[in-house]
Amino acid sequence: MKRFLKSNKGFTLLEILIVIALTVIVLGLVFIPVTRTFEFTRQAEVMVRTQDNARIAMEQISRDLADAMYVFDNTRDPINFKVKDATGRTVFVPVYYAKIDLVLPRMRCYCTSPKHPNNQPRDFPRHDPSNPDFDESAPRCKYDGSLLEIRPAEPLAPDTFIVRYFIGLRDPTAEYSNSYASKTAVPGTDNMFVLYRAEFSLYDDNLFDPSIPVQDRLSYPNFFYDEPYCKRWKQISRPMVTVENTDLVNIRFEGVNPIVMPTVKFMPTAVYNDPMVPTVEKSDAPEFGDAPPTVYKATYGHWVLPYEVMLLRKDPKNPGSHILYKTAQSTDGNGNPFIGIFRDGKLIFNITKYLATKNTSKYGAGIIEPAKPEVAFTIDPVKGTANFAFPVVNDQISSRAGGTMAISKMGSTDDINAAYISSGYRDRYRRFLINDPTDTSDPVSEILLNARVVPMSERVVAPCATPGSNYGKPILYSRTPLYCYEPDYNQYKLDIDYGIGGNGTPCEGVAAIFFHSLQTQERGSGVPLPPGKDNVFVFYQVQNNLADDTLRANYVTKSLITVTLGIKMYDPASGKPQNIELTNKVRIRNVAS
Repeated sequence: MKRFLKSNKGFTLLEILIVIALTVIVLGLVFIPVTRTFEFTRQAEVMVRTQDNARIAMEQISRDLADAMYVFDNTRDPINFKVKDATGRTVFVPVYYAKIDLVLPRMRCYCTSPKHPNNQPRDFPRHDPSNPDFDESAPRCKYDGSLLEIRPAEPLAPDTFIVRYFIGLRDPTAEYSNSYASKTAVPGTDNMFVLYRAEFSLYDDNLFDPSIPVQDRLSYPNFFYDEPYCKRWKQISRPMVTVENTDLVNIRFEGVNPIVMPTVKFMPTAVYNDPMVPTVEKSDAPEFGDAPPTVYKATYGHWVLPYEVMLLRKDPKNPGSHILYKTAQSTDGNGNPFIGIFRDGKLIFNITKYLATKNTSKYGAGIIEPAKPEVAFTIDPVKGTANFAFPVVNDQISSRAGGTMAISKMGSTDDINAAYISSGYRDRYRRFLINDPTDTSDPVSEILLNARVVPMSERVVAPCATPGSNYGKPILYSRTPLYCYEPDYNQYKLDIDYGIGGNGTPCEGVAAIFFHSLQTQERGSGVPLPPGKDNVFVFYQVQNNLADDTLRANYVTKSLITVTLGIKMYDPASGKPQNIELTNKVRIRNVAS
């Protein structure tokens, strides 16, 4: 026993090293998962903050766009981003779709508190954004201190201030710097991009150089960085997302030039294979015949070039197959761009030339090129419509009539009366044919191939047939239903499917105007039209689309804005970004040019 108590033997060095090694391994097995748990928790917290930022910002942007009285078209207006190129030189890079301007309804503040004094007004004007002390937080009543409710003023009217969402640097006086993404950036000097909301007036010279015309200030790309105006812009701009450790751009370089791609965008929306529908239902009235509607409308308007309208038609020569017509942008022999209708690469109708010459024409009819197209329609990209109605105008006759109205065809009541008497009872009414290609005296009758008169487009001016002081004077006749009763004085009927030419043979597209006859039992009798030469004037429009034609459109519309909200929030400990992206489509009430 003494021998053991007096022993001085301890642990050997090898035993101590083994124990230390085992301890390190055990501690590693214990603390590494704990450390990773803390790291994952921190990353989750960053992700939650990023998502909250994105959702709150998206809700307000979408609400403002939906409530806006009108939204300005910023698709062609860039905003400059101040960054450094690969050599460290400060440059301004133009970036599109990084801002959007809108005008909200005029707002007023209302106090709904029961503690409000009865002898004091309950409504107040909203704060003035041009005031240096402007605060966008909820205002309070100056009488009882309660929160005021903000409502649109009545009657509804646009505000005098513009709301702008845009991407700008945290400090507009310095260049872009991101130490998390760039090894050359100095830590602690981060100056990344932020999403701002600002309310301003174009007439505020504290925000713009007075030398910039008011009409150019909305599209001025360098508004946020010009000295000394950038300080005022910074003062009125409110960040929509967390400023610290947040960035909204991706930057790469082509040579020394930086390429900036924003993660927040306000873009027009692309729509594909949108079926265009008639704006009116086809009528069963006999005077409409089998004519299809003339105006077809897409779901959205305010199209951006390039756009495409496709018309699919059954091929009459090959049953079971179809003919495809497409609108496309091309250039003429002089290099001038135009929009036209093409079939298998061949130009069928020049839309741009027709519309350009129509706008300069006195009677609203443009140049049809090539002549007598097999399919013709015009495009209104603002309304998003295709229109198949074309006015038939004889400029010579219109000028001879004094140039006060557009005229398609001129006739004589003497000829109409004589034709009626000679025909006996073959025709019950005195008639006048329009859109008759067999009429050699009417060279403009067939401006479209296989054209038909558009129902309700005709206007008839003829001598007044009512006995009295106005007898024989020009008067606008009124149309009566085709199968109801015989026209009376100063009335007519229209049969757009009459289909018999002046030579007595069947002829597609010929329409007939029937005047009063008021027959008796005698052959060729009835009350004649007032006599005269060249005293009947008719105006009408034609179309050559078919009832079974189908139309579809591919386009980019400014009436539907796609808001993409992408945020990169960096973890300060690891330097890793957490990315979140939200997308929403907002329909715009009115697009301002």
